[in-house]
Amino acid sequence: MKKLIVLASMMAMGSSSVYADACSDGFGMDFTFLGGRTKSYIVDDNSFKKMTATFPNGKLEGATVDIDLFSITTPDLTNGEMTWEEGMIAVRDKNTVDGFFKIHENNPGKGSAKIVKVTDGSVDVAITINAITETITMKTSADGDKLKATGELDVSKFGSKAWNNFRTLCAGFHQRKSWPTITVNFTVPASCK
Repeated sequence: MKKLIVLASMMAMGSSSVYADACSDGFGMDFTFLGGRTKSYIVDDNSFKKMTATFPNGKLEGATVDIDLFSITTPDLTNGEMTWEEGMIAVRDKNTVDGFFKIHENNPGKGSAKIVKVTDGSVDVAITINAITETITMKTSADGDKLKATGELDVSKFGSKAWNNFRTLCAGFHQRKSWPTITVNFTVPASCK
C-alpha cells in the first residue's frame, strides 16, 4: 500500500511538471512602443531573445519570467509612412541597450516579472527593472487555444535618468518625442490558467 501511495504521488508530481513545461514552452511575450509627436512611429513585435518562464504547478498564478534585457530584439522595420533599412534593427537594439538598460544603476540588464493575482478577465503582474517594481493589471482574453494578456507599462518609472538619456539619444529617430508607455502582451496555453 505504501508503495502505491508513493507511486501515485510521483505520478502526480510528474504530471504537474509536464503541465509546467507546456506552459513554459508555450509562453510568448512581445511589446509595442511609440515615437513621434502624433505616435506615428509604431514599433511592434519587440521581445527579448533570452527569457526563462517558470510556472509552478503548471498554473499562471505565481508564474515568473527572468529576462536578459540586453537581449532585446526590435524586428519591426516600419516607421510611420516609411520603412527602415534592415540595419536599423541593430541600431535600435543597441540604442535601447546602451541608452536605457545600461544606464540603470541597479542590476542593469536584469528584469523579471511575476504574476501576483489571477482573476476572471485579468492578471496583475509585478515587473522589476533597476530594482524598482511596478505592478500592472493586464486584461486577459481567449485566443483559440491560447490565453492572451495585454496591459500598459510606463517604462520611465524604472529610472528617470535612464529614460531621459534614452529620449535624448533617440530624439532624431522619434521626431523629438518618445512615449514612455508601452503595450505589453503575453500568451500562454489556455490550460495554464
